[in-house]
Amino acid sequence: MDAPSQPPDENNLPPEVIKYYWNIFKEQYWPHWEEVWERPMLGYVFLAAAGALIVYWHLSVPPPNYAVVAMGVAAALAALRPAMRGREKWLWTVAMFAFAWIEIRAVNADRKKSEDNFSQISEGLKTSIKQSKDDFDATMRAANILNEKSSKIAMLAEESINDITGGKTYCFAAASVVGNDLIITLSAKGSSPLHDVTVELVDIDAEQKLLSTRQGLLTWEEVQSFRTDYPTVPFLSSRSGVRILTKMPMGTTGDERKLHFNFFSMNGVWGQTLYLLRVNGKWIQAYKITKDVQGKNGSQQQMIIDSFVPKEFPRINGKVDW
Repeated sequence: MDAPSQPPDENNLPPEVIKYYWNIFKEQYWPHWEEVWERPMLGYVFLAAAGALIVYWHLSVPPPNYAVVAMGVAAALAALRPAMRGREKWLWTVAMFAFAWIEIRAVNADRKKSEDNFSQISEGLKTSIKQSKDDFDATMRAANILNEKSSKIAMLAEESINDITGGKTYCFAAASVVGNDLIITLSAKGSSPLHDVTVELVDIDAEQKLLSTRQGLLTWEEVQSFRTDYPTVPFLSSRSGVRILTKMPMGTTGDERKLHFNFFSMNGVWGQTLYLLRVNGKWIQAYKITKDVQGKNGSQQQMIIDSFVPKEFPRINGKVDW
């Protein structure tokens, strides 16, 4: 069939232009391409290219699915060349099996790579967790050391303050009967020293005797008759032993004597009741030390911080009649 004698006009529509040139290609060139396509030599060229690709991928395994694509291309070429001879078909079959084997290797290699990456990530996580634990342990050790040092500093600071103020140390009075006199001594109890201790003595026996003979309020002179203020004791410590406060007359020919002491120092105020009794011709003594504290309802309450009562000291219903 001859090609059209004249090209279409420039004013023709584009589909007609395409149809015109397609007819030229189909009538003049396509028979030659079809002849070339059916030649066995072209098939061996394709097989050589496939063989080269197989050798290359054998030496350097490709990522997964690359060989699958090559296998699809090989199958398409085999399908488009229906005039292939037996040897060419056999070689294409071998090529497709080779691509399948390469794909299996690619999948296994990718799986191994993924497992290796996972192992590296897992090892990295383990290392990171261990490092975090080591860092945390180191931080906690440093914090504990710092806490210990802070506690020691706080303890030293508290000890220093207690050495100045007296801390929880308190003092108390004791009496020794010497003839018709009482020797009153002071002793400290606690780890810190006391500074500038003021002592006030109230003679309970003299106070009760005066109150029993009077009606109404007492005068200043009468109050001063049964209380005594002593000079400030500058220093008193449990390590310094006993300190003599005063000597005073026994003040009674009976078998009982009661005195009360009030102590004032930098660490607070406390009181002591000293109770002496003559039992079987021998003077014995008991005491209790109290301190005012704030109760739950806000009121002031007396708390006994120390006491001493010998076994032979008389009791009423198991209690001392202070």
